[in-house]
Amino acid sequence: MSKLVMIIDDSLTVRKIIETSLRREGFDCVSYADGIEALRALTEQRLKRIPDLVILDIGLYCTTHTFRGPDIFLKQRQTEVPYTK
Repeated sequence: MSKLVMIIDDSLTVRKIIETSLRREGFDCVSYADGIEALRALTEQRLKRIPDLVILDIGLYCTTHTFRGPDIFLKQRQTEVPYTK
């Protein structure tokens, strides 16, 4: 089974470049433009499995919520989704 990579970036171009490159190397990918949507996918278990790697735009800014990219990991730690440091 291929490793799953979650890509979170507000730039469609960046997401497509990363996703295309990773798929070419045999990885499965899911991508999100918004950290909230990515977090929902994790917490609501919309993904068939937990990502093996998350690529996050740390400069990501969510206009509808008051947190930036790195805050996604803090929110994720508050959920029941397992993570590694």
